[in-house]
Amino acid sequence: MPGKQYLIMFDIDARKRHYHRTDSGKIVEFMVQLEIKTGGLWKEVSIPLLVEIL
Repeated sequence: MPGKQYLIMFDIDARKRHYHRTDSGKIVEFMVQLEIKTGGLWKEVSIPLLVEIL
């Protein structure tokens, strides 16, 4: 099943990216990432951690 992704704006230059993927109703991948806009481009603040849940 394809994952779902959401962008939640905190301010005009800060947002949170949320991604998750499910399989048979269970979350199997999950990621949250903070991004800032600088020089007109969105950049991640830290390297996202994608965890596979067994």
